[in-house]
Amino acid sequence: MLGGGLVTVGADRRSWAERVGHPVADDVPVPSPSISLALKQTLDEAILWGMARLSPRTALAEPARRELDRALDFHERRGWLDRPDEFHRSPPDLDRPSFSAAKIGQTHYEHMTFESGYKPDPEDPALEQWLGFQNNQTAHAWVKRHPQAERPWLICVHGYGMGSALADLGAFRVDSLHRGHGLNLVSYVAPLHGPRASSGYRGGEYFTNLHATPVHAAAQALWDLRRILGWVRRQGATQVGVYGLSLCVDRLSPRRLRRTPRLCGLRDPRSRAAGTLPASHPCRRATRRRFLGRR
Repeated sequence: MLGGGLVTVGADRRSWAERVGHPVADDVPVPSPSISLALKQTLDEAILWGMARLSPRTALAEPARRELDRALDFHERRGWLDRPDEFHRSPPDLDRPSFSAAKIGQTHYEHMTFESGYKPDPEDPALEQWLGFQNNQTAHAWVKRHPQAERPWLICVHGYGMGSALADLGAFRVDSLHRGHGLNLVSYVAPLHGPRASSGYRGGEYFTNLHATPVHAAAQALWDLRRILGWVRRQGATQVGVYGLSLCVDRLSPRRLRRTPRLCGLRDPRSRAAGTLPASHPCRRATRRRFLGRR
């Protein structure tokens, strides 16, 4: 398996990236083949396999089907299926976020908080449920910056089940990027994760509702990140990059944060947000078969 991974990574890296829809930029180097990269690729596939096996199937067929059909009708009436850019409203500037000093081990950082301000459309059938996630209304981020703000900034977006400072700062090697590369960093906490979660399991609410949580979690993440991006630029950032793991981070480049042409920021056709697509769409049909047991 490792040998196959090395061949895949080494022989056809760019075509693989294009096939899965991963953005390829000329100024960003493509990873070189290595045992470490092959191990990470194998681990990634194993995690995806496990998540697919643990996904709910026919037990939620009827309520999920009604939920998806109601959401589909609403999105069709609003014209968002044909004009998905209209689904994403422009957020207000982030002017005065709050900061508090914090420390984990030898890592000193700042805990940024601000009121997200994101709300679904007043007529959205998911409005009441989404606003019921009280902890989620406050956005959080872990910030590590130099006294001189005029430096390159990196916005980090964690993976599913993360969202704590201990996990995020370690996974992104924030100290190394800060000291060794001279970067200022913002590690954003995704909706329904970490201190934004209502339940004990971090991220456990992300897939509790096949329409409301994947769609609005992604939309709120884009909303919050666009606000953070504007704030970072006003600090005098010379360059801004986005470094993400899992979820929908392949849609979260600075260019795409300015313009979000997809309905919920999710590219993967296996996503449960495929329920917002027309009934004849192959992704919609695949979702019904996979999660609802229906053709």
